Amino acid sequence: MTVYLEYIGKFHPVILHLPIGAFIYTFVLAILGHNNLKPYKKAIKVGMLISFLGALLSSILGYLLYKFGDYAQEAVQNHLYLGWSTTLVLGIMFFKLEKICIEKRFSYFLLLGIILITTTAHFGGQLTHGEGYLDIPKTTETVHYKKTDSIRLYEQVVSKIFDQKCVSCHNNAKKKGMLALDRPEYITKGGEKGAALIPFRPSESRMINYAQLPLEDELHMPPEGKLQLSSEEIQLISYWIEKGASYTNTEGLNSLPDQLRTSALAYLPDELPVLKALSKKQIEQLQHQNFRVEFYAPENSLLELKYMADALDAKAVRQMSKIAEHIIHLDLDKVAIHESFWAELHRFKYLKKLRFSNSNIQNSAISKLLELDYLQSLNLTSTEINAEGLRPLLQKKSLEQIYLWNSAVPKAQQEELQGESSIDLDFGIFEGFFAPQQLKSPELITENTFFSDTLKLEFYNPIKGIEIRYTLDGSEPDSSSVIYREPFLIDQTTPLKAKSFKKGWIASEAIEIDLFKVGKKIENYVLRHKPSDRYNGVSKLFDFQEGSINFSDGNWLGFSGKNLEFTTKLDQKDDFRHISISCMESSAAWILYPKSIRVMGKKLNSNSFELISKLNYTPPKIPTEVSKKSFTLEVDVQAFEELKVIVENAQKLPKWHPSAGEDAWLFVDEVLFW
Repeated sequence: MTVYLEYIGKFHPVILHLPIGAFIYTFVLAILGHNNLKPYKKAIKVGMLISFLGALLSSILGYLLYKFGDYAQEAVQNHLYLGWSTTLVLGIMFFKLEKICIEKRFSYFLLLGIILITTTAHFGGQLTHGEGYLDIPKTTETVHYKKTDSIRLYEQVVSKIFDQKCVSCHNNAKKKGMLALDRPEYITKGGEKGAALIPFRPSESRMINYAQLPLEDELHMPPEGKLQLSSEEIQLISYWIEKGASYTNTEGLNSLPDQLRTSALAYLPDELPVLKALSKKQIEQLQHQNFRVEFYAPENSLLELKYMADALDAKAVRQMSKIAEHIIHLDLDKVAIHESFWAELHRFKYLKKLRFSNSNIQNSAISKLLELDYLQSLNLTSTEINAEGLRPLLQKKSLEQIYLWNSAVPKAQQEELQGESSIDLDFGIFEGFFAPQQLKSPELITENTFFSDTLKLEFYNPIKGIEIRYTLDGSEPDSSSVIYREPFLIDQTTPLKAKSFKKGWIASEAIEIDLFKVGKKIENYVLRHKPSDRYNGVSKLFDFQEGSINFSDGNWLGFSGKNLEFTTKLDQKDDFRHISISCMESSAAWILYPKSIRVMGKKLNSNSFELISKLNYTPPKIPTEVSKKSFTLEVDVQAFEELKVIVENAQKLPKWHPSAGEDAWLFVDEVLFW
């Protein structure tokens, strides 16, 4: 019987939203009829009936959940008492509705009901999400970048495992088996079956034994359907117990077994330097020197740089060295490096990842890399670096991986060098060794992505024996897709996707390009807001010339804190059905995608515009990369003689941005009617 009652009680979270919604409905009706309730009295009575019955049922189910669901009595009592109090007040309001309304006391009861429901919900939220769930998040103080020699095993590792895998059922508010694991004192206290762990004896500790039981065993923890402990996590907890289950001791990393050391380090945060935010001018100066700038850690203004030109000249080196401490990743692929770079390299004190693939780096420059204390990854693919040049790096403690595909290190020396170092030396695929690598995406060779009649498409991949497969319907290319054999033409708007395939290799990432067959070319228009003088030229919006990911390439219009808004006349021949607008995002340069895009139309003999189509945009995550995308809206313009298009600027940089509160930039390139 107990099992069935507990099961019925689990419907409490489902039912509790019913009285809340019904009471809000009643509250709105009361506001609408604040001067005269008579027209709303029947609807209010229905709302109060649903509110009362929903609250009564929710309270009963909540009591069953409390009685049989392993909730701590002290944590749930306030929620329980307030729930029944709310039910009582709602009952009085329903059964005494006529009297309350006549005496003009309904508003007071409404206010009391709102207070009770809100307070009850708050205590319920504490049970579900923990105390302090409504607290304003505190700004995390970032620690300085430093080497880690020791670890606080419980605080930095074990407690995090408990939080991820155990605390949802074993916390002070919900004590499954009367066991809580969210604080040291609760862990020490144990549960209804006694101690969960025995210091120095992991094999006799219940939490280890239960975790190692078969998944189908009813005692297995976490239970089936919950996120399970990995073998590495069980080993870490066992090791902690074996060492005495201390909540405060610090453990030297070198004392941990190799496997456990690697697992433990995965729980440590990536410690980053605290640096002053870079100005917009500093970012722009880098971009004008052909650097693509992306955020590595926006809150600390840490950057990833990629040089986009063929030769890194002295001017670009000087500009980069001014903010060298901010650079975490540096990509100099296919770049001829100026000799002045090597004299400035010591300034890049926090550099973690460095790419010299296909560059002119020589053996003589390798010794300079020893000055980079935090360098972890080095790419020397397709360079002249040989075994002699490589050896000085082999004992560098910070280095974890060196990529040496197609380098000047002969096969005969590759195994020898690997034996001299713990660094992972990646030479690619060779006889007796198989390490599948991912192919590079194919390159699309075309004059433009906009066309009026037909467009010729051609693909390129420098690796021999590659199969390029593509689709023209938006689907993901696979081994059954069409193989590219020769250039071909398209004559309509096409969502193109293509991948590279080769036996023994991992298929490349797909390139995704929308190719637009353009209908109407806008020639007569009125712009409401003037763009920035530095990024002006209104005709760029309608010239069918696509901008690159470099916002200063001359093809983009820039608006600081303002919207793009223009109107244009239509004629009866216009038969387009879509409007596409190309925008850019580069958070490091204060450029964000628009909040929304609206298309409005004005009919003949009308003085006002009406909404035709609207698209809202919310970024899925904090942007760290430079990107551009086309926003497309479906429109029906046959009934209108004039269009208004509004591309809404994000206005202010958000809280996560180092320059939060400053005016955001909106960059728009091409507006297409098709």
